[in-house]
This record gives sequence, C-alpha cells and structure tokens, in this order.
Amino acid sequence: MIDKQLIEKLKASDTDALRQLMDIYGNDILRFVVLLVKDQHLAEDISQETFIRAYQKIHQFKGNGTLKGWLLQFALNRAREKMRSSLFQENVSQNIYRERNHRSI
Repeated sequence: MIDKQLIEKLKASDTDALRQLMDIYGNDILRFVVLLVKDQHLAEDISQETFIRAYQKIHQFKGNGTLKGWLLQFALNRAREKMRSSLFQENVSQNIYRERNHRSI
C-alpha cells in the first residue's frame, strides 16, 4: 500500500492502518532512536510513543515531505525530550560509572 492510501486510512482512524504503519516503518524508527539514545529499551518506548503520536496527529501531516521523514521527526523530538530529562541524564551517568568500574576489575 502506498503512503497516500495509508495516510487516508490513518486519517479515518483505521487501527489496522496503524499496524501497517508500524510494520512498514517500525524497524527504521527503532534503529534511528537506538542510535540517538544508546538504550534499546528506551528506544522501544520512544518508538512506540512516536507511532501513537503520529496516529493522533496524522491530520497535521501536510504531505510536503515523506511520511517516513515526518515519523523520524516525531522520533527525534521525543528522543530529545527524553534526553533532556533528569532521569535520562542520571541513567547515563550510572551506566558510565558501571562501565568504568567493570573495566577496572
């Protein structure tokens, strides 16, 4: 199914279209987010949130770019939000500390 048909189905609140969207772009979004946050579990959460937000805001998609690019922008914005959070910063610090201590053993 081409993006145009998929977008129309998403705008009609078709949940099967959401599944198709995730099947088509899920791996690309996840790989992109893993590269950004360096944490598989966090990347999975962000990816899931990306698709939920995209589904909720599909009416804002103007078609000026690609659907994949639009999804990647959602993912990038969500990853940035997470990376700015104090909890993320604390987890990164703990991981670095553990890696350094593990190497010295």
